[in-house]
Amino acid sequence: MPLECGTIAFTNGTMQARGDIGKDGTYNLGTLKVGDGLPPGDYKVYISGAEKIEQGKTPTAQLISRLIDPKYASPETSPLTAKVDDSTKSLNFKVDKAKGKDAVPQER
Repeated sequence: MPLECGTIAFTNGTMQARGDIGKDGTYNLGTLKVGDGLPPGDYKVYISGAEKIEQGKTPTAQLISRLIDPKYASPETSPLTAKVDDSTKSLNFKVDKAKGKDAVPQER
């Protein structure tokens, strides 16, 4: 089942590319502008904003549920990596779902 939201980022310490994750799980990376891709190299990959947002108990409150394990939210903790070369057209990643307290909706 594809992840339907969030932002995926690739970084090599000096360069970063990001892309929004669509409802079908696809993303289009950009460094300077949306869709311009990223140069060949080795990258750490992380995913932020992969959350389900629902209405809380009051009109201004929101219930936020993480969809994936929080270890993927930072380049320091994410185990995801990618090797990109001139022939790379797409990259897919498998991530663990949030479990336990991380999967329980939190009010914000």
